[in-house]
Amino acid sequence: MRLFSKTVKQQAMTADLAGQVQQLLLPKSPPVCDWSCIGVRNRMAEDLGGDFFDFLPAADGCQAVMIGDVVGHGPSAAVVMGLLYGYIHSKLQAVCSVHQVVDQVNAFLKSFAARSQTHDHLFSTTLFFGIIDPLSLKLDYVNAGHPPALVRRGGEILALHSTTQPLGFFDVPENSVRTILFQKHDRWLLYTDEITGPMTGARLKALPSALTTWQKWLKQHPQTEVLSIDTGYSRDYTQDPYADYYVNRKGFFSFFKPGPGEEEKALVAGITMDGTARAYPLDLLRQKKALTDSLNGTALTVDFTPESDQIRIRTADDEEITPLILYWFVWKGMYPESDLFKGNSN
Repeated sequence: MRLFSKTVKQQAMTADLAGQVQQLLLPKSPPVCDWSCIGVRNRMAEDLGGDFFDFLPAADGCQAVMIGDVVGHGPSAAVVMGLLYGYIHSKLQAVCSVHQVVDQVNAFLKSFAARSQTHDHLFSTTLFFGIIDPLSLKLDYVNAGHPPALVRRGGEILALHSTTQPLGFFDVPENSVRTILFQKHDRWLLYTDEITGPMTGARLKALPSALTTWQKWLKQHPQTEVLSIDTGYSRDYTQDPYADYYVNRKGFFSFFKPGPGEEEKALVAGITMDGTARAYPLDLLRQKKALTDSLNGTALTVDFTPESDQIRIRTADDEEITPLILYWFVWKGMYPESDLFKGNSN
């Protein structure tokens, strides 16, 4: 136990030191210039991460601005972020073309991704990269899959949406460069870790699904064809890689404390009605096959079909309620006030 505690402490100290080193890469203050006033704030969710930003003088005297977010979290994202950060710095010493910089960064990431079929996806990033001419206040930019930069002009908000896909996957077309001419008193906001777009705030419709085996599926749908197992990865698709994860009901996350009779990694079927959440254990459904319940005054029947692992939840008016099938600790994280069905309740 002492050895374990010492190892954990050493790992925490190493992560803390690595986080401090990564912070040294990021600018401590914005550039001093007479054509704009710039403010920054950086707050990391963890010691290490893939978010980055900087203000860099270009070779022709213009000002480059970049902000991005490497795929993944923690140490892996931090390593790729460091590689990427240094590469962009070096390119700006000789190149002043927005497209050339972004295109070369993309090729740089793809060259590393080609070295692995397992970790190739980690060598990718979103990136907003632009170069401003201080005299004309013209900004040429490429937004590679990053949340849109926002420009406030009077009472209007202009969104600089994505102009191409995130880097590390496909070529960057030349027509991905856009231009905006800033005006006096414009305010420009760049940020990371946001989900934005025309559907922001909308609630997606849940579609019916089942967590089942290929054997059961094939028995129910014998005409099903597997188009290909050539996915580019050397994996044995005849075995479930998560088999052990299903069997072990103990979780890995200290933030979740299961209640009496609860298991962190028990599979549940979760639903919400008028702001109230409830989860039905799959173990109980497999045992009982059918349950009755009442949620927010609405009578419910919950039916389980073992042949297909299908779960149907309906009201007395035969209205279908689509459940979400996941682990109890995940559902509880999404809906902290949710209870776990343990018998007929009112």
